[in-house]
Amino acid sequence: MRFSIAIVAAFAGIVSAATTTTTAAVSTASCAAQNIVEACLGSTQPILDSCTPNDWKCMCAAQESVSTCYDNCPGDTLRVTANQKKDVYCQAAKAYVPELFNPKFLSSCYHSSKRVT
Repeated sequence: MRFSIAIVAAFAGIVSAATTTTTAAVSTASCAAQNIVEACLGSTQPILDSCTPNDWKCMCAAQESVSTCYDNCPGDTLRVTANQKKDVYCQAAKAYVPELFNPKFLSSCYHSSKRVT
């Protein structure tokens, strides 16, 4: 477990260091929906940028949204990077807050929110 956390943390550091470069990068792929990708990134990237460092839950959710933007242009070269970041952030979220991904925990949260007092 410690080894996997160390790997996630090391890779997250690499991804974090590359974030500035990647967000400023311009896609080399062109597709008919490039304007949709750019509009989507215009609304999702600021949410990701607002996550505090090491807030893996926030970063996981926000990066999932960013990754989804590239579904409109599957040949976009930045799609792979976006998906890799999503994987890293979500793995870190699972490692540091595992109960959030436990179906029993999620079920109990759902049911407890329906309770009337």
